[in-house]
Amino acid sequence: MNKKLWQKDYSVLPEIEEFATGEDYALDNQFIEEDILTNIAHAEMLHSVGILNDSETDEIKKTLVELLKLTKSVEFKITPDEEDVHTAVENYLTKRNGATGEKIHLGKSRNDQIISDLRLYSKRKLISVGEALLSLSKTTLNFAKKHRDIPMVGY
Repeated sequence: MNKKLWQKDYSVLPEIEEFATGEDYALDNQFIEEDILTNIAHAEMLHSVGILNDSETDEIKKTLVELLKLTKSVEFKITPDEEDVHTAVENYLTKRNGATGEKIHLGKSRNDQIISDLRLYSKRKLISVGEALLSLSKTTLNFAKKHRDIPMVGY
């Protein structure tokens, strides 16, 4: 069983936990990449204020890039036994890097992390929508050019 960031020294009925979290883990699988990027930025900040030394920063960033590759090849997925994407990424860092991995949590506001992930995710999705609209526009324009001499009914 993976460690949950909010976990206390008591247990919660599985039915209550399932009701409270539902299918959140499935949604979180869609922005693992953004969470990894925010963690890389956070590691750089921790390094800049002297909490992480050079080797710790490099170790964390190397592990996060490794995790990014696993995510792209669908070898890393968030499961229902994990709280969310933030827990899954931190658990991976801790398993791979021990105490150094645990340092990524220092000075981190969960709310700031969530909003940063969601903003990056939204930007990525907006770019994707923009690309699709551009493709549709090009296709429509090519179709119109190809058929410009065909009379339009009712025109």
